[in-house]
Amino acid sequence: MNIEEILPELFGEKRVYYCQRCLNHGLEIKRKNHKLECVYRFCTCNDCQYVFMAVVR
Repeated sequence: MNIEEILPELFGEKRVYYCQRCLNHGLEIKRKNHKLECVYRFCTCNDCQYVFMAVVR
């Protein structure tokens, strides 16, 4: 692992955000424009419930 991978914002690259619910299930799906398409949108597993509670706060 090199410094460019650790701190991409210092090298002119934008940070990429991933859907946390999909990450909980092993998928890396970019978060932008994904909310209505997320297959785990109504998932009730413990990890997804934790994400839901964090958003509600």
